[in-house]
Amino acid sequence: VDVKMPFIKKNGCNVTDTYGILSLLTMIFIAASIYYWIFTQKKRIALYDDAELSSVDYTIEIKNPPQKESSYDPEVWKQWFVSTFDVEVAGITIALNNEHLVQAIIRRRQLICQMQEMMPHIDDFDIDDLESNLVKCEIVPRWKQVVCGAATAESVYLSIMKEDGVIADLSNKSYDVA
Repeated sequence: VDVKMPFIKKNGCNVTDTYGILSLLTMIFIAASIYYWIFTQKKRIALYDDAELSSVDYTIEIKNPPQKESSYDPEVWKQWFVSTFDVEVAGITIALNNEHLVQAIIRRRQLICQMQEMMPHIDDFDIDDLESNLVKCEIVPRWKQVVCGAATAESVYLSIMKEDGVIADLSNKSYDVA
């Protein structure tokens, strides 16, 4: 039965195997080009990074500084570098072995952020008066405390006060130059 369907247009093109091979070769060329671009991009990134100068390129780290009072003075180090090596010194940083103090400060900041998250509006948080923030904090349900181990605002406040004590003690210590 030859039914005429005017809405279907018959194409008169004669598709041969050449079109399939040409399409396959095109896909292989595109895939190879992408892999080549990725491979050369890694090399270009390495070359670009080597061409960029940073402070690390001009930094000197003293591993065993003398343990005396002058080791804490950047001006003493600056004069020593200038007189010994005849160089221009842009800046001196003195690092101390105070990792415990830094860790205590980080823990305190994390606790303060935890208390801020308990507030309905972060704008109401007053870092200078932590005790007044207790009444503004949302109440943690008992089930969350038991099941999830969620902290209450009071326990976070007490932890902050404990960290304040640790920080005060560690701040009074004298630290060696790193």
